[in-house]
Amino acid sequence: MYLTFNNTRYGDKLYKNLIADEPCVQRISTGNGKIFQEYLKCFLLPELKEDQTLIMDNLSSHKSEITKKLIRSKRINLVYLPPYLNPIEVAWSKLKHYLTKRKTETEDKLMKAIKSGINKIRKPDCKNRFKHCGYLCQ
Repeated sequence: MYLTFNNTRYGDKLYKNLIADEPCVQRISTGNGKIFQEYLKCFLLPELKEDQTLIMDNLSSHKSEITKKLIRSKRINLVYLPPYLNPIEVAWSKLKHYLTKRKTETEDKLMKAIKSGINKIRKPDCKNRFKHCGYLCQ
């Protein structure tokens, strides 16, 4: 697997990106964790200061022992966001409910149902998910 790092400018901010040559979905058991750990080492951890707090969701690659050791070795506090305070978890829950109702029987039908479900998500839905999780939205 090859990893490419690049920068993207959005307005006056520079964002660091990591691109894998293989889809992460196909490598969940090993690749996702390794990719995230490389991102931590190369980009995120060098930007954080001792005693800062890193808040992450409960993705398995975020909770691996290697990931925890990397973060704690830099004396960064680590907090995992509970699912009910995570807007993306609320969105995934709704999408999973939508897909369950479709009862697709083939991969092709499943992919079409996923696209259909994602296309039903609108900007007001996203804003409401953040509000539902207790975030202030303007």
